[in-house]
Amino acid sequence: MGASPHRLTRLPRSLLLASATLVLFACGGGGGQPAQPVSPTPPKTETSSSTATISSSSGAVASSSQATAETVQLQGRVTFDWVAPGISGNSIFLDYGNLQVRPARAVTVQLLDSLNNPIATTRTNSNGEYQFSVEANRSVKVRVKASLDADNYAIAVKDNTSSDAEYVLDGSLAGSGTSEVQTRDLHARLGWGGSSYISERQSAPFAILDAVYESLMLVLDADPTVNLPPLTVYWSVNNIASSGNFGDGDIGSSLYSTGATAIYVLGHADNDTDEFDKSVIQHEFGHYIEDKLSRSESIGGSHQLGLPLDMRVAFGEGFGNAFASMSSGSIYYLDTYGQAQSSGFGFNVETNRYSQGYYSEAAVQTILFDIFDDDSENGDSLALGFEPILSALRHPDYLSFDGYSSIFSFASVLKTVSPASTAGVNELLAGQGISGTDAYGADETATGGAGFTLPIYQRISQGEVVEVCSDNKFEHFNTTIEGEYNSHVNRRFVLLDVPATANYTITATRSAGLSPSDPDLTLYREGTWAGFSEGAANNTESWARRLTAGTYVLSVYEAANVDDNSGTGGLVCFDVSFN
Repeated sequence: MGASPHRLTRLPRSLLLASATLVLFACGGGGGQPAQPVSPTPPKTETSSSTATISSSSGAVASSSQATAETVQLQGRVTFDWVAPGISGNSIFLDYGNLQVRPARAVTVQLLDSLNNPIATTRTNSNGEYQFSVEANRSVKVRVKASLDADNYAIAVKDNTSSDAEYVLDGSLAGSGTSEVQTRDLHARLGWGGSSYISERQSAPFAILDAVYESLMLVLDADPTVNLPPLTVYWSVNNIASSGNFGDGDIGSSLYSTGATAIYVLGHADNDTDEFDKSVIQHEFGHYIEDKLSRSESIGGSHQLGLPLDMRVAFGEGFGNAFASMSSGSIYYLDTYGQAQSSGFGFNVETNRYSQGYYSEAAVQTILFDIFDDDSENGDSLALGFEPILSALRHPDYLSFDGYSSIFSFASVLKTVSPASTAGVNELLAGQGISGTDAYGADETATGGAGFTLPIYQRISQGEVVEVCSDNKFEHFNTTIEGEYNSHVNRRFVLLDVPATANYTITATRSAGLSPSDPDLTLYREGTWAGFSEGAANNTESWARRLTAGTYVLSVYEAANVDDNSGTGGLVCFDVSFN
C-alpha cells in the first residue's frame, strides 16, 4: 500500500502552570489556517508494542517483533517541508523557491486502532523511518506526534492558543492487509500557495522539533547521561510580535520562560514567523539548557550586539547565539520576518564586528564559539568541542560560585576543567578586550563608557559602607547612549560577607546625584534568588532580614533606571551599609 492521506490535527490537553515568577528571555526575531482540534483521547494501556532504537544510519528502525504469516510489517517514512533561509546581497529572507523535504528525526509514532487506542509506539530513525509489526487484516492508523520522547527527555510542540493542544499528523484508517510488508509514508506539508499560506501549515511543528533535535544531539553527544526536565515548545499561527496574553498569541517575541519551562515561538505570517528560523529556536533551547543543567541570573529583556549589557545578560545571550551555531554547524545566525517573510537580519557568531568587553553579547558568543570550533585563526588556538563547555557549566565551582554567572566565572571554571586550555582561553579573552583575571573579574579595566562600573564587585563586611552608582546613560563611541533595564550601568554588585546566621539590616542611602531617588535591592546566594526589597521611601532603602552564614551578592539599582522609561532616572550614587 502506498502513501495514505493524512492530516495535521491537535489533541487538546490542559496544562496548569503553577503560580511562579517567570523570567522571560526575549530573543526572537502568520496567517495560515490552523488545524482543527479533535476531542481528547483518554490514555489507554498499550496491548502490544515494538521495541525500536534510533539508528545513526539511514537504515530502517530495528524492531524486536518480526512479521509472520499472520502479521504484517507496517513501515514508512515521515517527512516534512522545510524552507531554507535565503541571502541575496544584504537581504535575508525565507526562500520559498528553495523548498526541501527533510526526514522527521526521532519523532514519536503511534499505531492506533479504529477507536484511536494506541496499539504500539516507536520512534523514527535519523532518516525518518519507522516500523511496526501488526496482525493481518486489522484496521489501523498511523499517528505521528510532534514530540521527542525518551527516558531522559520529553519535548512536545503544542498550541498555546488552543488549550495547549498537541500537534499530531494522522494517516488514514485502513486495513493492514495480508502482504508481508505494507508501506505508509506521511508527509507534513508547508501550506504555501506561492505568495501566502493557503492551507494548514503542517510542517511547522516538525521543523521546530528538528531544530531542537540538533541541539539535543549536541548535548547528548557531550554527555549521554544527561537527564532533562520535560520541555514544551508553544507554536501557533496566532503567535505574534506584540505583548499581551500568551493564550491569545501575544507573546511579543520568541522566548524561553524559566517558570513555565517552555519555549514560545512566533508563527504569525506577514509579521514574524520563526518555525524555519533554526537559529532562533536553538538559541532559546540554549537558554533552557543553561537554566536546567547549569545556572543563570540573567535578567532578560531586549538586547543588541553592539551595546554594553548587564554582564549576566551578555553571557546568557552570547551563550544562546553560540549554542545555536554549535547545534546547527553554521557560523551564521539568521532570523527572518515581515511581509511574506521577505525580510530578516543575520550575523557571523565567529567574527565580532560589533563591540568588545565582558558586557558584550557579541564578544561572549565569539569566545564561546572559538572555544568550541575546530577552525584555527589568529588568536584562536582552541578546538575543544562542546563537552568541556558543558562540563564547566555543570561544575560544582560554577554552580556554587558566590558571584553572578558571567564570562569571568565561566572562563575561570573552564580553565579548571581543561587546564591545557588556559593559555588559549586567556588569548581569546584578551582578543575581545577582557582583562579580568579571576571569576570575579578582578583587575578588569574596561568601563564601557562609565567609570563607576569598576570594580565589577565591591565587597562589604558587617559594619562597613561602600558607595555604588546607577545610571541609564553611558558614552559609546563618543555618543551618549540611553540604556534602560539591562544596561551595564543600571545595577552595581556588592558581595556581602555574612559571618554568622543572624538578623541583619542592609541599607542603601542616596549620597549624590538624582533626587528624589528610589534605591532598590536584590539578593542572590550561589546563583539562587534570595529576595528583594522595593520600599516606597525616597532616597533610602532599608531591608531587615535573617541571613545564614556565607557570601551573598547584592544588586543595587535606581528604580527609575530599570523602568524602561528613558525620560526618568539618571546618575545617582548610594552608600550601602551592612549591619
